[in-house]
Amino acid sequence: MWELVQGSASWLQPTLVGQHPENPALLPYWLGAWTMQWGPAWMSADMVMRLPFVLLLALGLAASWYGTYYLARSPRAQPVAFAFGGEALPKDYARAMADGSLLALIACLGLAQLGHETTPALAQFGFATLLFYALTSLHYNPRSSILLVWIGMLGLGLSGAPTLATLFLAGGALIHLLDANAEAEAHEQGMRNGLVAVILLGSALTNAYLCWRLDLWRWKVELPQATWNEFNGAMQLLTWFTWPAWPLALWTVWRWRRQLFNRTISRHLALPVWFAVVTIGSTLTTGSPDRTLLLGLPAMAALASFALPTLKRQVASVIDWFTLLFFFKLRLHHLGRVDCHANWLS
Repeated sequence: MWELVQGSASWLQPTLVGQHPENPALLPYWLGAWTMQWGPAWMSADMVMRLPFVLLLALGLAASWYGTYYLARSPRAQPVAFAFGGEALPKDYARAMADGSLLALIACLGLAQLGHETTPALAQFGFATLLFYALTSLHYNPRSSILLVWIGMLGLGLSGAPTLATLFLAGGALIHLLDANAEAEAHEQGMRNGLVAVILLGSALTNAYLCWRLDLWRWKVELPQATWNEFNGAMQLLTWFTWPAWPLALWTVWRWRRQLFNRTISRHLALPVWFAVVTIGSTLTTGSPDRTLLLGLPAMAALASFALPTLKRQVASVIDWFTLLFFFKLRLHHLGRVDCHANWLS
């Protein structure tokens, strides 16, 4: 970023002392360089360049909340109405699910470290979550959602993940088309939803071509070795990086399996499952699995939120106590490390 500001590196090929970065990204370095140029003079350069990454993290958290909110607004995600009334209103129920999803995302251990770094991974997280939100709101705000799809897809591609952007959008467009056809009551409505899906697929191809022209497409697939150490490392990463969202996400898939594997598509399940499956598959075949897995946390958190209405009160209480004790233990471990460093310095 500093070399871009000084003019010693090309804006289309950022370098550091002549060396290209490991991740072929452009937009994160542009954002940092722009804030260095236009930021307030009373702030140091290494501080002002962190501001866009703070906003990207906030964007990811906000998009995760609204994405789950619109998924919970889906008719198939709503709870069964009581015989004599008294159930939660659709918007109130959706807000409760969104709150649970955001709490599950913040609690994920993988977000604790990478969420505070100034790397392309955080930019990918912000734009991937924005793309997730845009696809969830297509049924409610099609025009603004298509614009957000373009922003999220282009930002994700320019941040070094054009393949994931294309896969996310292609699967999301197909899910939208199938779900729209299942719920469409009129031929005109079905034609409009089909047109939206075609626009999304065209956007994916356009983004893929642009990233290819900018030389952002790189073959980074590394097939995992069939060894115990490789398998054990992958399982440990999946277990702890996505904790505590993954147990609730699996419970959601099990409890809602009749809607997930039915002939008709349920948007509130199919879309986050697609994002999670693509991310996990990419995690197992990439050289930076933790940074790739970061993009799947919002989808897993959304799935985890739909497990909350199916849990019994006793199970929910056990989860609350376990969470409290778990993070209390982490806090004690952190304080112990701080004391050790203080004793060493003294």
